[in-house]
Amino acid sequence: GAWEQNGLAATLMSYTSSTTEQLTGVAYAGQTNQPIIRIKIVTSGTLTPLALTSLTLNGNGITSISDIVSPVKIFYTGSSTVFSTFIPSGTSTPSIGSYTAAAFSTTLQQGDNYFWLTYDINTLAPTGHNIDAECTSMIVSGSTKTPGVTAPAGNKQIVGAMSGNYDVGS
Repeated sequence: GAWEQNGLAATLMSYTSSTTEQLTGVAYAGQTNQPIIRIKIVTSGTLTPLALTSLTLNGNGITSISDIVSPVKIFYTGSSTVFSTFIPSGTSTPSIGSYTAAAFSTTLQQGDNYFWLTYDINTLAPTGHNIDAECTSMIVSGSTKTPGVTAPAGNKQIVGAMSGNYDVGS
C-alpha cells in the first residue's frame, strides 16, 4: 500500500479544487461592497503555500453595466464563510465581458479559502435590474485553474434604494 505519514509530517501544499458559488437575495441601489459571488479554493498540505494571483471574471447576467460603480473589489475571508471586508485582495474594472482582477497575491491556507467578488451598486440603479458575475479561471502560483462551477445559477435583484442614502442636492 501507500506510505502513510503519522499525521505530524507536513506536506507540500497542492491545489485540490475550486468552485464559484452564487450569492442570492437582494441588492440595493447605493449599496457598497455588495457580495455577488464567492470563489472557494480548496488546498491540501501546508509547506510552500500557494498563492492566488489572478481571477478571470465576467458580468454575464448583469442587466446594465452602468448599474455597477468601478471598481469590482475582491475580499478574502480565509476559511470563514461569513463575508468581511477586513482583507482586501484585489480590484478590477467591471464589464459584461471578461475582465481580470490581477496584480494581487493572497497566500492560501490549508483547506477551504473563500474569496468574495463585490460590487458597489450605482445610486441610480433601477429596481428590477439583475446583478451577477461569473469566475471562469484563476491563476494559483503560476498555474491556470478552472473552477468546477464557473457560472452558478441565480443572481441578485435590485429592489430599491438604500434608506437614508439620498443626496438631496440643492
